[in-house]
Amino acid sequence: MIFLLIILTIVIFSFISQIFSKHNKIFIFISIFFVLFFYYFLAHLHNRDEFNSFKYRDTVYYNRLVKSFKEYNLHIAKNPNPIPQNQNARQLYVEAVTKNHALFWLWDCSYYKGYIYLYFGVTPVLLFYLPFNLITNLFLPDQIVILLLTSLIFLISLLIIRKISTIFLHLKIPLWIQILTIFLIGISDFTIFFLVQPHIYEVSIISAGFLLLFGVYLFLQYCCSINIQKNRYYIFFIGLVVSLSVGCRPHYILFIPFFFVSILYIEYSKKTDIKQITKYIFFFIIPCILYGSIIAIYNYLRFDSIFEFGWKYQLNDIPIYTNILPLKDLFLGLKYHIFQIPLINNTLPIFSSVKAIGHSLGNEKAIGLIFVFPLSIFLLLLPKIIKNFLIDKNKKILVFLFLSIFIFITNLFVVCMAGMSLRYNFEYMYITTILSIFIFYLIYVKSKIRIKFILKILFITFFIFSLYINFSILLNDNYIIFNPAEYRTKIILFLM
Repeated sequence: MIFLLIILTIVIFSFISQIFSKHNKIFIFISIFFVLFFYYFLAHLHNRDEFNSFKYRDTVYYNRLVKSFKEYNLHIAKNPNPIPQNQNARQLYVEAVTKNHALFWLWDCSYYKGYIYLYFGVTPVLLFYLPFNLITNLFLPDQIVILLLTSLIFLISLLIIRKISTIFLHLKIPLWIQILTIFLIGISDFTIFFLVQPHIYEVSIISAGFLLLFGVYLFLQYCCSINIQKNRYYIFFIGLVVSLSVGCRPHYILFIPFFFVSILYIEYSKKTDIKQITKYIFFFIIPCILYGSIIAIYNYLRFDSIFEFGWKYQLNDIPIYTNILPLKDLFLGLKYHIFQIPLINNTLPIFSSVKAIGHSLGNEKAIGLIFVFPLSIFLLLLPKIIKNFLIDKNKKILVFLFLSIFIFITNLFVVCMAGMSLRYNFEYMYITTILSIFIFYLIYVKSKIRIKFILKILFITFFIFSLYINFSILLNDNYIIFNPAEYRTKIILFLM
């Protein structure tokens, strides 16, 4: 009930802001600050000891790798009794874990020729953990990294929406809708679940999402720029951040050619001369080649193959590499990720996620996109919107739409095949929230007064439902345990 009151208070606050719309920047700043404070509160409240500790801990995998790098090693552990590589290392590992739970930290690491390697991408270490250690001689907790990236993703999402709606199309959106949008993005893109469950899985996923989203924002900046010198910098950093994202999630390599083609299309539409286009190609490809070479060498030194990230040698209870993913996993994933109805409980808060059944690789918690973020139904209007922009020949918006759709479809396909877990929802949610809100803005501005009234009611209803169901999952799925008396004590400690 307390969360419902908080949501209604936000709605009332948005209406009040409309009355004093002359001071819109103040209300927007307050809303952004509240979301960022909520992020900090969640991260600090449930991980207080880890959050404030910068000591080395074996449970932080990336700090294991930092320590190994400083000792000129690439492995994070060496097996004192090496398992012959031609034997079933996975089965021997599972048997060992059942006898000694202390070995569980090896889960999902990669075993090759007597050494334990980190399967997860190396980019977060190079960007965050290693520089922090070299500068301070301390070890960065996962909680701090996730809090930083969650906050940046939230801010970049707002900047992207502002760029495409007000700068590209000059849409005039009421202040109260802008205020609700800030909270909707901040709470509904699934980053809040990473804040209360920060592990290496979440660090890898959210790092990739941040880098790709930053690449999208730089692309929009490039589209707005007419300065050739600035465009070179934009294109260089687009190539760099998208390449870095591959070092977090290997399938993000699929986005490199899409950005490349998009840049060529924009320049072709400007009728740029071939010489200048060639220079742009050079600025885009150089960071891709450089960081791609780093990843290739890193892979070769560990697994004797530039294309092997460690997937083939993962230690877990499922033979992922040899398991041919059946087509049914894709359809099952679509069912759970898009259409799965939440579980309805007898007590408040009434919603919770559902335990998935039947997937070949993983069956954890799942909930459908159309229920956790019902504003996504506006995505069904994409064909009509694309058609209208084709008629208007608005190439910048068209490229943005196709880029967003490609990110959504690619990540949705990958997570459907990868298994059922709420952490995977983020992979397509961060672009879904942006795209859905943009479409709503567009329809709202172009609608007549009566339709606008219906859209207002719909937006408020979806807003209340989205925030409530996200808070419900946080509580009912044991991400957080709400005990008012305990929380009063924690809040006091938090403020001290």
